[in-house]
Amino acid sequence: MLDADAVPRRLSAASVKVGDGEHLPVVALANEILALWGRPPVVQTLLEGDLGPAA
Repeated sequence: MLDADAVPRRLSAASVKVGDGEHLPVVALANEILALWGRPPVVQTLLEGDLGPAA
C-alpha cells in the first residue's frame, strides 16, 4: 500500500511485527507510515560498549 501510495487517509492504527531478524528495516517502515500523517519518526539510538564476560 505504501509503494502504491494507496494508504487510506482515515487509517488510525497500524501494527508492525518484528521477528527474530533485523529491526532497522521495520523502523524505516514505521517511520514511512508516521511521515504520512506528519508524525515524528521513531528515534533510533546506537549504543556501543563491552558488557564484559558472560556470567
